[in-house]
Amino acid sequence: PDKTYLRYFEAKLRIMKEKRIIDPPVDIHWEVSDDQYKDFRAFQFIERLDISTLQDHILTYMQYVDVFPYVIKRLVSDHKLFPDHKHLLDFLVNLGDISMMVQHYSEAVKYYNEVLAILDEELDESATPFYRDNKHVCEIYTKMAEAFLAINEPFQGVFHFEKALKYGIRLPQEVQEECLPGVYEGLAQSYLKINLLPKALEKVQEGIELLKANHHRHSLKIANFYMIKVQIYQVENNYNAIFEGLHQALIHLLEILDPRSPLLAITFEKIAENYLKIGLLEPARENLKVAQEILGLSRIQDSKIARLLEELNAASSKENIKNEIVCEDTEGKENNTMLTRS
Repeated sequence: PDKTYLRYFEAKLRIMKEKRIIDPPVDIHWEVSDDQYKDFRAFQFIERLDISTLQDHILTYMQYVDVFPYVIKRLVSDHKLFPDHKHLLDFLVNLGDISMMVQHYSEAVKYYNEVLAILDEELDESATPFYRDNKHVCEIYTKMAEAFLAINEPFQGVFHFEKALKYGIRLPQEVQEECLPGVYEGLAQSYLKINLLPKALEKVQEGIELLKANHHRHSLKIANFYMIKVQIYQVENNYNAIFEGLHQALIHLLEILDPRSPLLAITFEKIAENYLKIGLLEPARENLKVAQEILGLSRIQDSKIARLLEELNAASSKENIKNEIVCEDTEGKENNTMLTRS
């Protein structure tokens, strides 16, 4: 398409705004063909999308989402708008990233697929070195896998996370520490969803091993891996392993977080919740008290703490009633024994 259309429409828009016409795009639409109007919208979107300020353009995305299928079809079919492949790839990755932000996950998959399809073509590699290096291919596969996981397709998630891992493990150690924790976490979550618990635990452990050498720089990520371990052990009702995982997560969180951090409160909540599940009421109460104190310092209200306190008080009441019945039964037996002796 010729950019003459864009300039023509922009001039028309200025005139209409001066005349205070309320909905100029609709008015313009009646004066041109559908394809010309779509070309105008496509050009308008492309010019407004600034790669350096991606998060500022969600509104732009929502305003132009109606012409995306048309835009992508035109871009990918003839590449005329983007003679330089890098700019085309930037544009498609941008669309995928914005789609993820606004939770249009199926659309995101389409855009990332287009990127991979273009990279698979017989192109001059010097035109797209930015996307052909292992780091960026790893990132694109990771984003695709996250999109599949978000739409509850864990088998596709596993497939694409494994692809990301294939490229990621070729990177230098420091770059692996940046790129691969999300891949190992995604694999663990995917395997957990399809109930392959040993594989999920294996990926969590690989993530921890990757970061162990520089654990002081990655305490939060390591704590997150231990929390995923807790999720896995909860499926198995393995409470010894659950408490060990929570303890390890807490150790790493305490290395870096402010004592008032809500993340610490959440960890103490989880410890209390699991003590409550196995009927250890006093440790449950102690950990809930710590969580309350942390959130009190942060001035945050937490409905989960209130619910756990209700459950704890109800369990305590049942325990007291049970103890009273046992005491009465014991006293009755003692009285009967004394009467018999008499």
